[in-house]
Amino acid sequence: MIVAAAARARARCLLPAAARRIAPARAAHAPAAPAALWRAPAQRSLLAAAAPAAAAVAVAAVAARAANAEAAAAAPALEAEPALEPVTKTPVPRAIAVAGGHRAELVGLGVRQVTLLRVSVYTAALYVDDQVRRRLRASSRWAQEFAADKLVAGQADARWFAHDLAAADASGVVALRIEPVRNTDGPHLRNGFERFLNARLREEIQRGAFGDADQAAFARALDEFRALFPAGVIRKGTPLVFARLPGGRLHVEIEGRPVGVVDSPVLAEWVIEGYLRTPPISPPLVASAADGLQAIARP
Repeated sequence: MIVAAAARARARCLLPAAARRIAPARAAHAPAAPAALWRAPAQRSLLAAAAPAAAAVAVAAVAARAANAEAAAAAPALEAEPALEPVTKTPVPRAIAVAGGHRAELVGLGVRQVTLLRVSVYTAALYVDDQVRRRLRASSRWAQEFAADKLVAGQADARWFAHDLAAADASGVVALRIEPVRNTDGPHLRNGFERFLNARLREEIQRGAFGDADQAAFARALDEFRALFPAGVIRKGTPLVFARLPGGRLHVEIEGRPVGVVDSPVLAEWVIEGYLRTPPISPPLVASAADGLQAIARP
């Protein structure tokens, strides 16, 4: 019993020392106390004040991301993917911005081909802005009388619709966009426009619609138009845009850069009309644009 009592006494003496050795080891492995428990009261106050602001920023960031995602989902598919011209497989934008931001959307597209070998020269696409769309939808004549097959066939009454679409005194923007599918040059493209514009001039003179003053004014406008074409090479894939603006001005851009404006209602109308009349410069464009116009006027 004496031995046992001595052992118990020795154990009680050793226990505090053992506890002191074990405590630091446990402390090393224990999780750290929350910072807010040991920071000074002033620091805890600053953290508490900053927490709502941080939460608000986080919420705003989440809301912005959600809004951007929603806007992207709602954006028209025509902006995301271009149309594909079926013969040349050239992508054509579904919408363009011209003359300082006028947005115009695709109505029809096709390809210009020459010679019996049907060599493709450029894609051609017709665009109208929202004002033009609203005007066509509000027109009883467009709603009741327009038919795509009439425009394709070049029927006499279809010419009224081509003229009304391009009319200089009408609101909105109508644009023609061409894009060479092979290297060409400015004079070559310019000469093509001159041929159909001069043919139209002869037609108007023959029916007595153009007097000497009209012919002189048109000649001056045509000279201005000729000067807007570059003298050198126009490389494959370089877009040219010809836009009839309100008031009858013809705005011309090359590769997105404005090169000039011709203030001639007649010229502005005829450039657009020329691609919708017979004989067609691009039969595929006329057919495609006819379907697009019918979808607008008679949805």
